[in-house]
Amino acid sequence: MPCGPGPPEQVQIRFEKVGESLWKGDPVRAVVYERFGPPEVLRVSEVPEPSPSPGEVKIRVRATSVNPMDVVFRSGELKGRMFSGIFGPKVSILGTDLAGEVVALGEGVDDVQVGDRVVGITPGMPGGAYAEYLCVDASAVVTIPAEVGYAEAAAFSFAGLSSWLFLQKIGGMEAGRRVLIIGASGGLGTFAVQLAHHYGAEVAGVCSTRNVELVSSLGADEVIDYTRDDPTDARDAYDVIFDTVAVGTFGAYRRALRPAGVYSTTVLKPRVLVAMALNPLRRSGRRAHFMVGSGDPQEGLGRLRDLFIEGALRSVIELQLPLEQVVEGHHHYEIGHTRGKIVLTV
Repeated sequence: MPCGPGPPEQVQIRFEKVGESLWKGDPVRAVVYERFGPPEVLRVSEVPEPSPSPGEVKIRVRATSVNPMDVVFRSGELKGRMFSGIFGPKVSILGTDLAGEVVALGEGVDDVQVGDRVVGITPGMPGGAYAEYLCVDASAVVTIPAEVGYAEAAAFSFAGLSSWLFLQKIGGMEAGRRVLIIGASGGLGTFAVQLAHHYGAEVAGVCSTRNVELVSSLGADEVIDYTRDDPTDARDAYDVIFDTVAVGTFGAYRRALRPAGVYSTTVLKPRVLVAMALNPLRRSGRRAHFMVGSGDPQEGLGRLRDLFIEGALRSVIELQLPLEQVVEGHHHYEIGHTRGKIVLTV
């Protein structure tokens, strides 16, 4: 678990961590939650300022964002409780992506310097980036130039990295591959469309009527308005189906896949596990896949940064709020149909 601000003193929780990080200094602001529930369980509080362990960097966080796992952990869904605590949150601060500047170095860190602008992710769960300061392993951040804004960087760090890892693993980046992206106007989908297009895939994006123009502008060769057309009607059309919102099922999209095609989602549901368990029995070679992020975050973040600088990638931000309005941000996310990302500035 990465170093992060400790829980407020009034919360009687033991905060366990790996390493020798200590919490010292003046109190700093962070969004904490002491029980599972609706967005209203989140509140801004004062927590002790963190200090970096060997191999870590201390970052003054300038921006983070609302991600699906933040909502899972906060609400107390079963799949989140396996990480955050069965009966209550063990770690009281959410946030998996961040952008800011380095203010201190742990022992042994020499690839970044104090004052560097960086973007990164929190390797542990539930994260800890909803705070003014955070310590993370130096291997989880990359530097960004001044022309890359903090809000834009925070928006692409977790969602962009997840999409990049998926397309790299499944092979959707290969030229000539046909890729269907469901939820193409959302946080993951907007990056998946751009990345697949950049690497030469033929991209079809599924979205609602109001987002057709947006998805087309991101590089989709075909945009399917699900309010008018049913994407499951296709037959043997796609090598890869990336369901970023898990509104469908493998069974519904199976016939839309070409032989040996892959249906994949980042949203773990029981029906996904069942579909995966049946993969060996399918003679057609079509299979279901659950994607979890893995690999070297610096490689992916570095590539995303370079694409952003080149103009081949952009962050779509629907809502940008100060950290104090985190409850509003979570409510907006739960309404659904968010265009791109919801960013919190710190």
